[in-house]
Amino acid sequence: MFVNGRTHILSETIQKTAWINLAAAGICGAARMIINRHGSASPDMLNQLTWTIQIGTSFLQVALTGCVFIQAYWTLARCRKRIPREDYYEMAKLQEEVLPDRISALSSYSTLQLLEVWAGILLGVKVIYDIFAGVYRSFVADLSLVFDPADAEAMEAFRTLYNNTHAFKYVGMLIAIALGVFITGIFLNDRKLKLTAAVLAVIYILSATGMQMGTYTVLNRDVAIVWSSVVFQLLQTVGLLGFSFYLKKRYRGV
Repeated sequence: MFVNGRTHILSETIQKTAWINLAAAGICGAARMIINRHGSASPDMLNQLTWTIQIGTSFLQVALTGCVFIQAYWTLARCRKRIPREDYYEMAKLQEEVLPDRISALSSYSTLQLLEVWAGILLGVKVIYDIFAGVYRSFVADLSLVFDPADAEAMEAFRTLYNNTHAFKYVGMLIAIALGVFITGIFLNDRKLKLTAAVLAVIYILSATGMQMGTYTVLNRDVAIVWSSVVFQLLQTVGLLGFSFYLKKRYRGV
C-alpha cells in the first residue's frame, strides 16, 4: 500500500535531524568562542571544558534525533494499520488505479525500509562516531606530549600529522551518509542522488589529501582550520537539509 502523497515522512525526518545537527554545531561553536575569549591556554581539541560541552551536546543530539525517528515510525505505522496486512498488495493496486497522482512515490514498506536505513546511519553510526571521536582525542593528547611546544619544527610536524590523521575521525560517518544517499537513489531510481553520493566521496578525499590545514586570524585569535572537518560539518547540516528539500520537492510522500 501507499501513504498519502502529502505525508512526507522520510524527508521531514532527515530535515529535522539536519536542523538538530545545525543547532548542535552552533552550540559547540559558540562554546568554543566563549572559552577561547576567556584565555584558554590549551587547543580546542584538548580543552576539557570544550570536550565536556561537546559530549553533552552530542548526547542531547542523539536523544532528540531518536525522538524524531520514533515519531516518524509511529506516523508510518498508523498509516499502515488502517489496512489489514494481508490486503496491502490489493490496496496498492487499487490506489495506483484510482489515485495515481495522490499517492506517495514509494510504497509504505519501501518508505519504512529507507527510514530504517537512515535511522541506522543518523543514530547507530553517529554513536559509533562519538565513541571514536573520544578515542581520537586521546590519541591526539598522547601525541601532543611527544612534541616540544618550544620547538617550531616539532610543532609544524605535529600540525602536519594532526591534519593528515584528522580525516579518519569523520570518514566512517561520511561514508555512511554517502551510502544513505546512494541507497535512497537506488530506491527512487534517481541518477542524480547516486552521482551526488560519488561526488561527496570525491570532495572529501580531496579535502583530506589535497588541502593542508590553514591558519586564519579571527577576532584577534589564530584559528586552525582542517578542511576535511569543514566538509564533514557542512555535509551533516547544509548537505542533509538540501537532500531533504530535494526529496520533498521532487517526490510525493517521500
